[in-house]
Amino acid sequence: CCLLLLFCYSWRIVLFVCNMATEIFSLLTICVMFSPFASQTAPLPRWPAVYQLNRSTIIQPCNNSGWMGEFPQDSGHIAEFGIVSYDWSNNRANWNSHNPPQCEQYLITQANMTKHDTKQFPGPPTKVFVYRGGEMALNFMADELAVMDDIALHPEQDSPHKGFFVAYNNGTTWVCKAGHCYNQLIWDFRNASAQDYYINTVVDSANYGISNPIVDGMFLDDIAGLGTELPGLLEDLKWSAAEVHAWNLAANETVQRARALMLSKQKFNWQLMHEMEAPAVDSCLHGSATPPNPAYAVAPFPGMRSICKTQFNTRAAPKQRAQVNVSNIPWLLRVYPGVHLDESQLSCLPNCTRLPNMEQIIAAFLLGRGDYAYLGYGWSGCANAIDSPWHNQGGTHFWAPSRWSDIMSKDFGIPADDICTETAPGIFERKYAKGSVKLDCNKWEASFDI
Repeated sequence: CCLLLLFCYSWRIVLFVCNMATEIFSLLTICVMFSPFASQTAPLPRWPAVYQLNRSTIIQPCNNSGWMGEFPQDSGHIAEFGIVSYDWSNNRANWNSHNPPQCEQYLITQANMTKHDTKQFPGPPTKVFVYRGGEMALNFMADELAVMDDIALHPEQDSPHKGFFVAYNNGTTWVCKAGHCYNQLIWDFRNASAQDYYINTVVDSANYGISNPIVDGMFLDDIAGLGTELPGLLEDLKWSAAEVHAWNLAANETVQRARALMLSKQKFNWQLMHEMEAPAVDSCLHGSATPPNPAYAVAPFPGMRSICKTQFNTRAAPKQRAQVNVSNIPWLLRVYPGVHLDESQLSCLPNCTRLPNMEQIIAAFLLGRGDYAYLGYGWSGCANAIDSPWHNQGGTHFWAPSRWSDIMSKDFGIPADDICTETAPGIFERKYAKGSVKLDCNKWEASFDI
């Protein structure tokens, strides 16, 4: 239990703990259900594994003032990534100008644009994920607005869908009145009809969801328990521990159903990935004990010695897979999140110096990766590529894979070695079909033979 609490270290969970300090049983249930470390194994994508480096990359970008790709630099850089997951706020300035808003429609249009742009790069097409909320019913999503009716305006009145949403104990529907979520509701997944609607319409929409062939997966936000997104909600509702626990169990059931549906359609859920910080000179060998950024549920780097000891044959029998915890999970190794730029820092464009340590990070990735592993960025806010003419200051600027290192254009093929090996103290190596990689943690040096 202590380990599970440790792994549930995001600030959102911390707030939840503070709000529910007397309801330990419910908290432990959430940690077990939602911690990415709650099991040694995790479902893997059902699309063919890709080892080509430029297609083993991932990003979650957005441009809140227009399309991601309105400038050639952005469209080209985004299409370099193997997986692109678009946030709800992408092109918000335009989809929000419609009445009702057209967020879902714009996400699909953006996905189509990225699929078109990816044709200029070798390898399989970019896979595109779209956003859905996991706790809040969002009134800018057409399929969700359709059942919210006028409940947000008249929460005390009856409605055909009133039972779909969380209510106070007196029966009045809870409505968010804060600026960031004005007139939004919270799904009550204890209601079987609400749960079915969320799965069959919000997630599985033929027009905007995973049944659309353009969509390869979904980012399900705020799925770590009631109150994840809204500090103070639990005090406001005044629910008992049993009621909160029942909601969390129903929410977990809904998420598991959504994931099973995605997998059955050869789609994937971002939250099934194990996100880990990249190594640094002081964490290369033995790892880091604490997460570098506690604001995000990203695991610290465990160290190459740990990774190479726990690796395994990715094509091994299931009984063997259960003994390890690295290669049998979909792995997202984060690179640098980028930098916030102001005008005084743009004088180097378009020939800015490459980020340091990228080849060491790429080497660690190649040493530890399994069949489904991705190198890149998690959520970093709305911003453009670092060498784009668009300088949105709302988020963190990203570096495209081609700017990380020349080695990103190489294809090492499939692993010839099932595990990386510590060939000398602090030195790790692994052979691939078309080359080999070595990382010296003592000198913090990487080398590639391809």
